[in-house]
Amino acid sequence: MHNFRNFTQIMYSFGNLDYSKCLNNCSQVEYIVLLKIEEYLEENKTNFVNVTKLSELLNVSTPAVSRVLKSLESKKYIARNIDVFCRRNTKIKITDLGKSELAENNDRLNKIFDTYFLQLPNEEQEMLINSIEKMYKVFNEKLKEKDLLNGNILSMGMSDDYEFALKCGSNMVRIGSKIFKEAE
Repeated sequence: MHNFRNFTQIMYSFGNLDYSKCLNNCSQVEYIVLLKIEEYLEENKTNFVNVTKLSELLNVSTPAVSRVLKSLESKKYIARNIDVFCRRNTKIKITDLGKSELAENNDRLNKIFDTYFLQLPNEEQEMLINSIEKMYKVFNEKLKEKDLLNGNILSMGMSDDYEFALKCGSNMVRIGSKIFKEAE
């Protein structure tokens, strides 16, 4: 009954692990931002990302992203090309030093992860990864289909016209008299 709660608590705990002591020369937040920049650049086959897009990808405010970028820039891990006409179009790219730092930290974390993850038999490793991937895909798709939990409800139609209401996009109809006998 509490499977969803237990699962989300465990996943949340993993997401909040403090692995900053394992990183070299950057904080955990800086590492995550560098990682997200690299991921975006590779997926989109581009050389830069802007602050607004990065903020969206990280699901944090643009001022928060800007603070981290300022720190990364001071360490020479990123370079910013500021558009003087529109600061929102500032282009951010990872420098060679930033790429090197990211690669070194990826190696460190992979070694630590492998040390503990490899303690599981291969079959359990694959099963765990496949199960989490499947769950993510299912939850993500279902939440995209009809976001009923966040109030995106279109309530139209009653027992006599529910078919028409469904054709018009209703995702909630009132069909009490179809189920129960009409009040006499």
